[in-house]
Amino acid sequence: MEVFIMKKFFYILALSLAIFVTGCEKGTTLSSSSVEVVSSNSKNKGEFYSYDINIPQIKDETSEDFTYFNLTMQENMRYIIENLSGKKDDGGIQEAYISFKNNENSFGILSISILTNIYTGGAHFINSLESYSFNLKDKTILSLDKIFKDEAIEYFNMRINDMIKNKDRVLNTQGAEVIFFDNAEADINNAILSFEGDYIVFTFTEYDLTPYSSGMPVFKFNKKDIKKYLNF
Repeated sequence: MEVFIMKKFFYILALSLAIFVTGCEKGTTLSSSSVEVVSSNSKNKGEFYSYDINIPQIKDETSEDFTYFNLTMQENMRYIIENLSGKKDDGGIQEAYISFKNNENSFGILSISILTNIYTGGAHFINSLESYSFNLKDKTILSLDKIFKDEAIEYFNMRINDMIKNKDRVLNTQGAEVIFFDNAEADINNAILSFEGDYIVFTFTEYDLTPYSSGMPVFKFNKKDIKKYLNF
């Protein structure tokens, strides 16, 4: 049951099925970028569940991609609330937390990272990290092929795998050093890409390159060193 719920949950992350607005939007601007991002929050605790969900909402109705993003976030919230545990050990969601960060950067990109923590029973939470990047000039979402030149993926994979092979000190999202699997091999197609300050950041989820106990490893590249690989 746990596997089914999580597969369905992460599948829904990519869909916007209906408009569902819940919680209370706080009108505090969370970024100094040219668009405003606010937090929509819903929090509750019952006999068999608790949740604290903060989702980002982009205050701009002129972009279809912004609208799609907002609806997707709303659907994530709705799905969690509809699948909370109603009784002990029923396989439902017992605890759920969503938080986000609007990453200030110098790339002219709106970069939003969303961390989801779900517990349905068992030894530990299931953690998911997502990141969405939007070009602020035309307000469209950016995919890897729009961001990087063709040779960039091979370059970044080589750099990251060299760090792993050479046992360089790599930190996770909490600032602690990670331990890699013996056969770890990075592919940035599987990474979460974000833009933070002057850096392009690749974050890998648990179990990809590291055990759960090591968290999510982070690799940062300064834009001055990789400018030739960028499409902008």
